Amino acid sequence: MDSHRGGSVIPLDGVAGWLEIAHTHVRDTFEACIRDSLRDLFTIGEEVPAAAR
Repeated sequence: MDSHRGGSVIPLDGVAGWLEIAHTHVRDTFEACIRDSLRDLFTIGEEVPAAAR
């Protein structure tokens, strides 16, 4: 990836994959920070990846 203003340039066909990776990191960080009682409030069912919708 090329650098642009200190960041990375992501090709348009790579945005969905990059967002999926970013979401995974955010979700994993969130899961690591909450207690089981709070986690239960956020659990609706099995999460379906955006690409599978």
